Amino acid sequence: MNIPQSLTAGDTWSWTDSLGDYPASTWTLTYYFSGPAKFSVAASADGDDHAVSVDAATTGGYKHGSYEWIARVTDGSTVKTIASGELEVEPNLANEAIDHRSFNQRAFEALQAVIEGRATNDHLSFTIAGQSLSRMSWDDLLKAYDRFKIAAANDAGGGADRVFIRFGRP
Repeated sequence: MNIPQSLTAGDTWSWTDSLGDYPASTWTLTYYFSGPAKFSVAASADGDDHAVSVDAATTGGYKHGSYEWIARVTDGSTVKTIASGELEVEPNLANEAIDHRSFNQRAFEALQAVIEGRATNDHLSFTIAGQSLSRMSWDDLLKAYDRFKIAAANDAGGGADRVFIRFGRP
């Protein structure tokens, strides 16, 4: 199978498979993808080869992430899964903003917004360890804030050579 290991949403996807046991003159090839979304791609016959082509407008709507795929052929009465694998659909950066902050950084910023009194509804409904921020006690909120501040600094590479000392709160 000639399917790439990585494809980009918003690009035209194309590849050709030559399957000696399943020529396109007799068999139809379809790829089925399962991951952040489900979709399928049918190949067309190019002589005895199976030509796959998906236009950019179609792939632009695909969600990025890791997908498992299977390749199936049918001759109208028999269906066979002939291959499987994994691939990564890269984001369509022309249309999609990607948040590269770590979970710890996002949690730290949400906690900071609550403490500063500028939380949005998204922040107020943010949950940590099954507890909503709007239901956390002030002490729990401050403990979580300190914990995620340190974790976010470590994620950013700022904590490996630093020692943190806290005074006043257990």
